[in-house]
Amino acid sequence: MIDAFVRSLLGTWGNAVLDFYLSNHFWINAFVLSYALLIFLGRTSYHRSAKFLLDWLEKKFAADAKAKSRSGLVKLIEKEEIPWGPAGASFWFPLITPPGRFLPSLKNEHTLQKMFSKDALVAILYPAKEPKGKSKTGRSP
Repeated sequence: MIDAFVRSLLGTWGNAVLDFYLSNHFWINAFVLSYALLIFLGRTSYHRSAKFLLDWLEKKFAADAKAKSRSGLVKLIEKEEIPWGPAGASFWFPLITPPGRFLPSLKNEHTLQKMFSKDALVAILYPAKEPKGKSKTGRSP
């Protein structure tokens, strides 16, 4: 009875899609689960690489007075060679997915340089402050 009711709401194309799903549900669910696992491991790879780079920045420039400001830190980073190889090796998974994206990329030096530019590293280390009187929802408190 429920099947007949649902099928009456779906229409011709909806019934065809439902029949296809019912006949191939194992493979469709396996694909969706594998993709979700791929994105999860890619995000974990991104966060581990970011943590490695931030730890490197803090260890390298903790004693330097210029590192206390955003512009001073950018100048210090430009003078140093960022360890892209160890940052990529901080997690075993060969793909990386930044937050907000759902397409994984191959984890190599070029990809890491694009994702973690000097400005991006400074923005992660010193997040921009919200204007006073604004909350995350955009309403005043």
